Amino acid sequence: MEYTIQEVVSMTKVSSRTLRHYDAIGLLRPSRVADNGYRIYDSSSLSILQIILSYRELGIPLKKIKDLLSLKKSKHEILSEQKEQLQEEIHYFENLIKMIDITLKEDGIMKDEAKFTAFKKQKITENNTKYSVELQEKYGENTIDASNKKLENASHQEYEEAEKLSEQILELLTECCTTDDTASEKAEQVYLLHKQWISFYWAEYNPKAHRAMGAMYMSDERFQAFYDAKSPGNTRILKEILEHFIAE
Repeated sequence: MEYTIQEVVSMTKVSSRTLRHYDAIGLLRPSRVADNGYRIYDSSSLSILQIILSYRELGIPLKKIKDLLSLKKSKHEILSEQKEQLQEEIHYFENLIKMIDITLKEDGIMKDEAKFTAFKKQKITENNTKYSVELQEKYGENTIDASNKKLENASHQEYEEAEKLSEQILELLTECCTTDDTASEKAEQVYLLHKQWISFYWAEYNPKAHRAMGAMYMSDERFQAFYDAKSPGNTRILKEILEHFIAE
């Protein structure tokens, strides 16, 4: 039996963008392409997709899944590597919890260094697991690796500067949202500060990717919750500001 890409999306809840990305990297090819250019999947394709999704749930990167499917690495080898990585993360967080408990007993406040260490680990973990598919689709694995390396090497001072920038952005963004302002000098300052802020995370600035972030924020409730917590509508205003000041 054959299925269109829309039918596969409906059955599996995997986005068409993800399926196209899997095709582009050679992870999951459609069984054929129709005369109208539509991707067609058969039962065998769906079985492979289920395997991919199962491994994604375990946090296994797409590159390793591709190695597994092409038999470059055995299932035992890849799962053992993933288990080892997860055990390292568990060990790290167990030590971090102990550090927090000690700090709470000492003065009720988590030390800045502990916060910074936790922040970096959280961001790297999110890059590699929670947001891995969407990040790889948009920026590629090499970009993620470069971002992780930059985070690992970041100083405490850089972290504090990024936190201050984030606060400044939210304050100015809220002011712009109040007046529905997306093109003034104040709006331009939001854009410039946001560019400076993302440069803390990105190894190399990409204006096209920066512009696309606004649309990504609007389509993701995690980001909307962050920006709109200060003032409902902030996410929309930020999207429009980025679109105004960054040419396509």
